[in-house]
Amino acid sequence: MSVYLVSVGAEEWFGDEEDGWDEVAAALNAELRRRGAPPYEDVPLAA
Repeated sequence: MSVYLVSVGAEEWFGDEEDGWDEVAAALNAELRRRGAPPYEDVPLAA
């Protein structure tokens, strides 16, 4: 199974804005850790 995060940067993903993704990010990272995978932090910017 794969998950692709498109157009979501770490600031929006982990921010605590009203319409932010913080609850989803926490749940996804918990599941990734449970499966032995690293948490989503951010993708490096293209050079």
